[in-house]
Amino acid sequence: MENVSKKSGIRPWLPFLIFPFFNPTGLKYISGLKILYDGIQTWKLCACIIIWIIYLRRNRVSKVSKFWFLCFSFQMALIITSLINGVYDSKIITNMLIATSLVMMTEICVCSCFNEYINQLWRIDAALVFVNFLLAIVFPKGLRFATLYKSTTNPLFFLGIDNALASQLIPFVFLATLRWAMNIKDKGQKNNLKLAGSYVIALATLMIAGSATGIFVVAVFIILSIQFTFIKKGKIPYNLAVGAYAFFFVSIVVLQSNNFVVSSISGLFGRSATFTGRSLLWRMAIDEIIERPFLGYGYTAGNINVWGGMFSSHNMFLEILLQGGLFSFLLFIAITWLGIKRNMKSPIWLSNTAFLAIFCILLKGLMETSIPTFYYVIITIAYDAPYLVKQYNERREDIVST
Repeated sequence: MENVSKKSGIRPWLPFLIFPFFNPTGLKYISGLKILYDGIQTWKLCACIIIWIIYLRRNRVSKVSKFWFLCFSFQMALIITSLINGVYDSKIITNMLIATSLVMMTEICVCSCFNEYINQLWRIDAALVFVNFLLAIVFPKGLRFATLYKSTTNPLFFLGIDNALASQLIPFVFLATLRWAMNIKDKGQKNNLKLAGSYVIALATLMIAGSATGIFVVAVFIILSIQFTFIKKGKIPYNLAVGAYAFFFVSIVVLQSNNFVVSSISGLFGRSATFTGRSLLWRMAIDEIIERPFLGYGYTAGNINVWGGMFSSHNMFLEILLQGGLFSFLLFIAITWLGIKRNMKSPIWLSNTAFLAIFCILLKGLMETSIPTFYYVIITIAYDAPYLVKQYNERREDIVST
């Protein structure tokens, strides 16, 4: 990174700063533990403030990274369009702080302590995923003692509601794969077993939860990682993957239930061709976007009035267009494209791993609304890939020479 000082001062704070970003959603719906969830949320905001202070102390405002400024602009665009539409929700400010803080922290660690950063992320995420896995085995139908959660159709687990588990497990398999690839000294059987065990736990968790979307996207990550990174040792064809995503988006979201692709995919996972009512939400969302393409409708929990309530679009791209309009959408596309473009030139171990994580999060976004918090960590790692490769090569040369 060209603008972030190597003397970051963030290393002693890492565990304190990282942990609250993994706040288990299940705590929110257990009456006796909700106070713990609220406390971690407050802790998260404090962590964001500390990250901002550390980052800005090392960089004058005029010298913040261009990538961070682009992410900040995207978040501010959502805030501005909400204010223009007369809509205000404090959560949009919180989302801005979280997203920009994660970009800041990742940029700092890329330059000063990337290995430690990845290891800390992995330890915290792996511990929570393992706890969730054990609880899922004991309570395969969800945490029924979570009395504040009323729905019976979407089981609640320690890390979230069925499909939301994928937002936790994509980072989990990403970190597991990246740690394996970065382990210069040892890629022996023990390290291979750790990676395989991570893959098995991720898939088993989603199978217990019955999340068809989660199983699909995590399986795509694992299968393509094995095929291209471990067996063929070649780069994933980016253009083909992007084309496939565009094809799925048009076939499933735009053309909806009137085509062979939708019937085949829904049949494969034992789901209806409407994807549990999502096709109606997508159609209504597209109609609303056409009515207000530039400014959208602002940030709310739901912009679509149907079934006696307000619902989200259940699609990441449609939701960005609904909330922030065309300008916000283009900023998000620019962030994603820049991350992918810079990542393309990196070695196979980083190029494939980062791209697959981005691709699978966007694939999950076909069915779900929110941009996962960890997306900003992954996309920043992808953008900073050239710097990471330089560090990796220097470490390898040091080890060889000693």
